Amino acid sequence: MKRFMIVVQALGTQMKTKWSCMGGLLVWMVILLSCSGNKKAADSCTSSSETICFDELKKKHLSELFAKEDAQYILLEGEGFGRIDKIKVAKDRVYVLDSHMMSLTVHDMGGRLLAKVGTRGQGPQEYVHLTDFDVDSRGRVFVLDGSQNKLLSYTDFYVCTEVFRLPFQADIVAALENDSLLFGLSSWNEGEGKGRKVAKTDRHGAVGKTFLDYDEYTDAGYWISSYLFAEAESGLAYNQTIDNAIYLFSPEGELQSSVQLDFGSENVPDKDKVDIETKLKSYDHYSLIRKVMAVTDAHIIGFLWQHRQKKLFVIDRLSGTCYLSDAVADTDRRLGCGYSRGAVISYLDEESEALPDSVNAFIRDEGMVLAVQPVPCSGTSISVSGR
Repeated sequence: MKRFMIVVQALGTQMKTKWSCMGGLLVWMVILLSCSGNKKAADSCTSSSETICFDELKKKHLSELFAKEDAQYILLEGEGFGRIDKIKVAKDRVYVLDSHMMSLTVHDMGGRLLAKVGTRGQGPQEYVHLTDFDVDSRGRVFVLDGSQNKLLSYTDFYVCTEVFRLPFQADIVAALENDSLLFGLSSWNEGEGKGRKVAKTDRHGAVGKTFLDYDEYTDAGYWISSYLFAEAESGLAYNQTIDNAIYLFSPEGELQSSVQLDFGSENVPDKDKVDIETKLKSYDHYSLIRKVMAVTDAHIIGFLWQHRQKKLFVIDRLSGTCYLSDAVADTDRRLGCGYSRGAVISYLDEESEALPDSVNAFIRDEGMVLAVQPVPCSGTSISVSGR
C-alpha cells in the first residue's frame, strides 16, 4: 500500500495590513475611472486595490519562517500515487487529486483511505480527464472534466447524482456558499463567456455573470503554470499567469478587490507575454507570480517564477517581509501542492537525513509520509490523529 507525505505548515494569526506602495491610491483611482461608462467592464471593477512593491520587501529564506523540529509525521493510505496536483482539506477529510493516476481519493484526518471519488471512463457518470475539483460546505464534491466540458456532482457519500454539460471550456472550479459555482474559463473558450476569465454559475453550470477580460497579450499555447482558485481571508483568490494582480472574490462569488504584486523593472512587458516559447531567454531577467495558493490578512502565499526559477514564497504583510524557498524544478509538484485551513501542504517521497528513521523506513517501503509542521505564532492549524 502506497503512502505519501504531506508537510503542513500553519501560517499565522489574521492581521490587518497596510498598503505597501504610495501608488496604491492612484491605482484605485485609475481602476474606478476605467470602469466609468463601460458596461462590460463594470463587473470586473474592484472596490479597492492594493499594490505591493516586491523590491521594497525584506527578503529572508523560508527556513527562517518554519520550525522543522515541531514536525509531526502521519501515514496516509493509498492504492498508489503518481503525481499529486492538488490537496484540499474539507470537513475533516483530505482530498487528493492525482493527475497521473487520474484519481481523486478521500482520507480521514488520521490518514485512512475512505473512498475514491468517481471512475475514469466514457460512461455517462464517468470522467475522461479529472481537471479540477472542489468540496462545498455540505460535503458535496464537484468534479470538472475538462476534456468533455462536463461537471459531475457527488454526495457527501461520494455517489454521483448529477452530470451536466457545460456551455463553455473551463480549467478550474470552486464551490460557493450560495449553492453556486465559480469557473476559471479557458483562454481558448469558444462558448459562453468567450473572452472572459471567470464565470459565476448555478450548481448546474448555467452562467449568471462573468468577470475579467482576456486581452491580446495572452498566450494560449504556452502555460508557465497551472492555476487554481486559492483560499482568501473571506472567499476566494484568483490569479492566472501572466498577470501579477490577484483578484479577491466574496464567498458568494462577487469580485471585491485586488492585490497587485509589482516587480518594478523585472515586470514582464506586454510584448513578451505572447509567443513565450520563442522568448524564454528574456525571462531570465523577469519575475512574476507563477501560482497563488492563499491570501489572508497576514500572508500572501504561492510560487514565483523568478528569473525562470520556481520558488515558494510567503509574504508577511504586516512586517513587509518575503520568505523565499530555494529554487524547485518546474516539474516538481511536491512542495506546496495545496493549502487549507491555514496550512501549506506538500508531500515527500525521498529519504532524508533530516527525517526520523521511522519516516525514512516508510518511504523505503515504496510509500510516502504525512507530516504536520506548525509555524511559531500560528493561528488555526489542521488537527491530526496519528496511528
